[in-house]
Amino acid sequence: THQFSHVFIDFRGKSDGYADYFLNSVEATLANRRFCMDNSKLFKSYGKNSWGLTASIGPDGYNAYGAPPGPASHDGTVAPSAAAASIVFTPKLSIAALRHFYGTHGGKLWGRYGFSDSFNLDRNFFAEDAYAINQGPALLMLENFRSGLIWKLFMSRPETLKGMKAAGFGGKYVKLNRKELPFLPSAVYSLDKRPSIKAPEKPEGLSAGELGPGSRVWKKNSVKIKLSGKHISSGRNMQPGYGAETFLTADTARLYAKIEVKDSDIVSKSPDAVMYNDDSIEIYIDSLNNKFAWDGADDYQIILSPGSGGTMRMLEMLHPAETAGKLELLDYKVGDDGYSAVISIDRAAFGIGKSAIGFSVAAHNIDSRKPSDAKYNWFFLTPAVYLGELSVGEGK
Repeated sequence: THQFSHVFIDFRGKSDGYADYFLNSVEATLANRRFCMDNSKLFKSYGKNSWGLTASIGPDGYNAYGAPPGPASHDGTVAPSAAAASIVFTPKLSIAALRHFYGTHGGKLWGRYGFSDSFNLDRNFFAEDAYAINQGPALLMLENFRSGLIWKLFMSRPETLKGMKAAGFGGKYVKLNRKELPFLPSAVYSLDKRPSIKAPEKPEGLSAGELGPGSRVWKKNSVKIKLSGKHISSGRNMQPGYGAETFLTADTARLYAKIEVKDSDIVSKSPDAVMYNDDSIEIYIDSLNNKFAWDGADDYQIILSPGSGGTMRMLEMLHPAETAGKLELLDYKVGDDGYSAVISIDRAAFGIGKSAIGFSVAAHNIDSRKPSDAKYNWFFLTPAVYLGELSVGEGK
């Protein structure tokens, strides 16, 4: 993302009045390296001279690896082409990384076409192939660093100059003040910070009267998950008052969740099958706590979304036939300031026993009056996928 356009277009000293795209890619490269350094105790492949998360082959197949800002999808797999193609942004750091790759892993990583696509020391994985989609930008960026040849040729074309001017790059360079740029919060998930919570269990059972939205059980005998800016896994929220909270409690037969969402601009226009595109709440369950998979027999996705006319929609998306009648909407409210719901989840049907399960709550906020389209997630580490942990037991 931060390399392909730069392969051909020389963005140095150019601005469209909105961003300095070259400087932006420098910062993104430094953030990528820093993320690897910060997680070097968790993954053997990461270090100050061993970094570079980008789409590449991994031990479990091809993945769109990446680092913050934005969703951080990683499992310890490093692609040498990421550092190589970033050489125009971080010359010294990229060269140090390439020397490390060759000097330390050259016997397994170097071949006919240079470095193979990737490696993962924790999984004892060294890719056997080299892919042109990664090798090509690396080769061209190395030449841009050496002589600027690709930039000179491409930027000399009249079509390029005409397009750049039409895109707003024809005027005077505007130096942007970093202090004036808005801070956009973004979630960063890491296995060493995987959250774990316990929902209290009432052995004698809970009655419907005890589970109303204003019931004391939610204040006195539940555990809360609060989603805020630090949980934004993708997109951008422009609604200042938006927020989502989920309260969890249980008895021996069921897990109960009370969901409260502050949302002054509710969007509901998608069919039920894709209602996650609207304002919605999602609950992910990995009952065996062995990594969530969209086709997993022990994995579930519950979605709630306000419908037309003040209604509330609810579906289990992955195993609707098996979970039919095992998921109940006990109470709900949809108003001008947001929506709420109380749901009941059959523990036996969803595999929620005494052992910890994988669990996460996500929220999607999309607005009609402001350019909001943000996905929040309590803990959702890809590509594995690791969820947070939830256990159920007596006491708070």
